[in-house]
Amino acid sequence: MSEVIYDEVTSLESLELDRGERVEMMVDFYQDLDAVRNDEVMINTERQQALQHTGRVSVKNRRHRSVQVCLCLLSVLLFTAVIVICVYFNNERKQLLTHNYNLTEEREELLTHNCNFTKERKLTANYNLTEEREELLTHNYNLTKENDKLFRKYSDILNQNRILTEEKEKFRIKSDELPAAVQEKGLLILQIDNLTKERDELLTNNANLLNEINQCQKEPRSLSEERGQLINEKEECKKWFTEQDQRSDNFKWIYYNFSCYYISSEWRSWSDSRRDCEERGANLVIINNKEEQEFLKKATGASIFWIGLSREGGVWKWIDGTTMTLSFWMDKYPISSSHNCALTSVSGWSHYSCDYTQYSWICERRILQ
Repeated sequence: MSEVIYDEVTSLESLELDRGERVEMMVDFYQDLDAVRNDEVMINTERQQALQHTGRVSVKNRRHRSVQVCLCLLSVLLFTAVIVICVYFNNERKQLLTHNYNLTEEREELLTHNCNFTKERKLTANYNLTEEREELLTHNYNLTKENDKLFRKYSDILNQNRILTEEKEKFRIKSDELPAAVQEKGLLILQIDNLTKERDELLTNNANLLNEINQCQKEPRSLSEERGQLINEKEECKKWFTEQDQRSDNFKWIYYNFSCYYISSEWRSWSDSRRDCEERGANLVIINNKEEQEFLKKATGASIFWIGLSREGGVWKWIDGTTMTLSFWMDKYPISSSHNCALTSVSGWSHYSCDYTQYSWICERRILQ
């Protein structure tokens, strides 16, 4: 197009025109030339933009292809991983099922073994109880025989005693009539005394055997009787606890070894303390062993309390009438004649005047008599 333009310019120069027309033609020429140049610039710009757009599109296409390839690779890897995990979990599931089956079989074997062992234990216990019952019945039968023999001996001894008493009276009459027979009378009296002692010993042995027979007859009591007795004792305990709970003072009973102990917080004399315990359905405490003494030490602390021990006629006795055989005196055996009632503390037993009113007391009630 530039060559065409320049040809036009040459042709125009060859024309002989006037100056004014030339100027106007030159202005129009340059205006046309600027327009052509602007058109060429616009065409070049459009070509460059088209080339740039085409390059951008090719770059985007390349990127899309790379992304698609990556996604395909990732899908293949994920699919492979899923297959591996499925195979692994399938193997684990088979192992768990096998282990569960083995455990179930072991459980069945243990249950069977436990059932057999329980049956054998019951049979053994039943057999042992039957043997013990047979032994008790045999022992009871033997004691009954011995009791019958002793009873017959006792009857014979009574008859002999009666005969000897009659003979004694006869010899006494004869001794009055015959002074020369005094020596023989003394011998007969000695014989009678010896026979009397033997009779008393036999009577004592007979009484002991009777007690043993009664105890043996009580031992094979039926379970229903024992259950009935326990139920009655339970009802009595409930009734007694209810009565104690309804009292105006606080509930201060402590349980230990089938006994309930009431530890008072007031001060009274020994007699008033015993009377208070009797109103509560109990009595002053009787200490039977060292374990009970240690329990009372822990329960009472550092205080001093009256107990159910007093001196009567120079002999220390419990309130149930039994003589004291086990003691826990602090120093020596008490010898003071004015202090006849016993106290207990952490250090042990002591004694003081029964009328002293500055000590508390401990009550005891046996649950199983």
